[in-house]
Amino acid sequence: MTKNYKTWLICLLMFFAFANIGAQLKVACVGNSITENSALAAEQKYPAILQKLLGKGYEVRNYGKSARTMLKKGDHPYWNDQQYKDVLAWNPDIVIIKMGTNDAKPKNWQYKDDFVKDYVEFVNSFKALPGKPQIYVCYPLPTFPNNFLPVDDSLIVNEVIPRVKEVAQKTNSTIIDLHTPLVGKADFVYDTVHPNEKGTAVMARVIAKTTDPKRNFPQPAKDKIDVIFIGNSITEATYLKQTPPAIAAKDLDSLGHEVQYANCGISGFTTFNFLPGTQAFKKVTDAADKMYKDGEILIFSIKLGTNDSAVKGTEGAPVSPETYEKNMQTIIDHLHQAYPKAKFVLQMPLWYSPNTHNSAVYLQEGLNRLKSYRPVIKRLAKKNPSFVTVGDQKGFDIFRKNYKQYLEPQSGNSGTFYLHPNQKGAEILGGLWAGSIDQYLKTLKKQNP
Repeated sequence: MTKNYKTWLICLLMFFAFANIGAQLKVACVGNSITENSALAAEQKYPAILQKLLGKGYEVRNYGKSARTMLKKGDHPYWNDQQYKDVLAWNPDIVIIKMGTNDAKPKNWQYKDDFVKDYVEFVNSFKALPGKPQIYVCYPLPTFPNNFLPVDDSLIVNEVIPRVKEVAQKTNSTIIDLHTPLVGKADFVYDTVHPNEKGTAVMARVIAKTTDPKRNFPQPAKDKIDVIFIGNSITEATYLKQTPPAIAAKDLDSLGHEVQYANCGISGFTTFNFLPGTQAFKKVTDAADKMYKDGEILIFSIKLGTNDSAVKGTEGAPVSPETYEKNMQTIIDHLHQAYPKAKFVLQMPLWYSPNTHNSAVYLQEGLNRLKSYRPVIKRLAKKNPSFVTVGDQKGFDIFRKNYKQYLEPQSGNSGTFYLHPNQKGAEILGGLWAGSIDQYLKTLKKQNP
């Protein structure tokens, strides 16, 4: 081999090496109408938002097709479409697969025993490509009541999601959970199934953070917010893997906020326990001092009242509506004095069963007293309109109507009672808190553009 030929070969190899370094990573978004989303403008669809988040180092393409199923025996298998041929021919580096919603339709789900087999074969068809792409399989979005499919979300949770998890395990693919961030958020879909622009923004941000976890995504983060969650055992929730504050923070992040949070919930505590001068109040101010920096938005999310409503067994119980109002106003006043720019979101206390009786006595008398705090919370917001707002108002009825689904059964002195959210309930509650905080931030922005 001549010297000139060796030099030429080395230069050629270096050229291709540097060319490859500068190449974009190709991201294929494979799915059904939730991915295609023909009702939205091109820039509002999740693949387009994902493109903006990931930036110039990536090329994101939308390979969604309405009504498509993973099941080969489904009414409209993705396998038969030109999109499937096109995405394989593109030889992507990353494949995001969001399927399963149409498979869950009654006429398709009769073939559910084939779902894992077909899905594994589908994933393997991408793994066999020359580029050996990274594969991500997504849990389907939640469906909402009276949807047109019709598919109940309990079927998604109990039958589809476990099968997607099995597919991920069998194919060594990575799971992206698109279900949890949208649970309880009917206002994030436009027809009980398909995400609107708020829903697609959540999808894109969750996918971006999963596919490139080492990066921060300041865009489209709206603001830097520090949230201090004040409450009782429902807030503290040490019995859960994920607490409502942790879930709320995650949801706020998926909505585009850069979030720091502190869980200052303490089991059994009332408004008396959080008055200025107490250890609980100091815990709150210590958390705020540690996190809050000038230019950020400090929010105190307060959910107190459950233990105040007790007949006996908690500090100050029973706490009258008048005393509850006085204590809440005192807590707010002192925190506002210490942090003049802080905002307060007052979350409504949750329903509990009228036989609730553990180390403290609640019962129907306590539940009636708890209801009497609701107008007090609204009055506190009206008295302090520039920095206090009412937060979640839906949770009470949601948990009352679905207590066996969202609350943990506990043995008590008056039979099995329901007071504390289970993990599913925590996801609902965290989502409600996040939604109320996000809505308040939007209102503030409109008032001070």
